Amino acid sequence: MSRRYVVVAIVALIIGVLSITKSTTLFKAKTDGDGIGINFLIFEIADNVKNENIQNYGWSFLVSGIFFILISLLLAWRLLRK
Repeated sequence: MSRRYVVVAIVALIIGVLSITKSTTLFKAKTDGDGIGINFLIFEIADNVKNENIQNYGWSFLVSGIFFILISLLLAWRLLRK
């Protein structure tokens, strides 16, 4: 049972860190055309995001990254408490 928590905590931590990294990339994105395509890991999130909406995607990735890191910390706390 605890081995499953460890695996889920590690996966959640990795996804959280990658999401926060993606959000900082989007916040720093400079575009010279109509917009950009957004990919996360191997998935295409959006094909053509307008320049004014890139910040919204950045905030979404930041919030989801914080959420995943909190889940991993709560699972780690639960494991250490036993």
